[in-house]
Amino acid sequence: MGGVHNFAVIKVMSFNIYHGEGLLDGRLDLGRIAEVIRDSGADVVGMQEVDKHFSERSGYEDQGRLLAEALNMNYAYGPNLRLESSSADEPDREYGTLILSRFPIVRQYNYPLPGETSEGHHNEPRGLLETILDVDGRPVLFLNTHLGLGEQERKAQVDWIIRKYGQSPEPVLLTGDFNAEPSSPEILKLKEVFQDAFEPFGLQDEPTLLEKDLSGEDPSGYRLTKRIDYVFSSAQITLIGAERISRVVSDHLPVTGTYRLTL
Repeated sequence: MGGVHNFAVIKVMSFNIYHGEGLLDGRLDLGRIAEVIRDSGADVVGMQEVDKHFSERSGYEDQGRLLAEALNMNYAYGPNLRLESSSADEPDREYGTLILSRFPIVRQYNYPLPGETSEGHHNEPRGLLETILDVDGRPVLFLNTHLGLGEQERKAQVDWIIRKYGQSPEPVLLTGDFNAEPSSPEILKLKEVFQDAFEPFGLQDEPTLLEKDLSGEDPSGYRLTKRIDYVFSSAQITLIGAERISRVVSDHLPVTGTYRLTL
């Protein structure tokens, strides 16, 4: 007589929020970012370009804490750029990635990723925010990253991710702005190890990045150009759905993958 299988269904989002600024109206509005997440039904969100007391552009707010409070979710923040405060009364200014989760976050750690130096200066520091989630008693590795702008830099960063997580005994969910298109060597390498949520549903070439429309064809002045945002998963978790959410509240569209996890 077969046993009863228990499953958890997890909806995962990756969302580069451009520090909460709307591309089309230039307005800082974390409320509408939270609304998009709430309406999506996402259980866990990997977010990029999130400020913490960073500058006037985001009102010097702790955006991770505000979003977590608005959505009643747990959160982990991974600063990759830190500017030390000149005053003991003011916090350091930070910029990085955020994970929001309806599940308890058992552990968190922000790893620096390999970078490169070009023309005598260092590129923006990049990192990978690792969390362990307690999904109804089963640990799940949830990772969030924002890779570099240079191809060689991204290749080194992808190699690091595969070395560290490619043989993980625990289920892995990996979100991020990878700054690379689906046909790039670094994404193809990742897809040898992890499942791209969009591919089985024919969505792999759906663009997620909005850029200035130099042709003048789009009245908004912007157009969707390429896909650089992803949700990946390891073999221990079953992909059952994916979508690109077409609500413009940033310079990226959020993307989701839905999964079934055996408990």
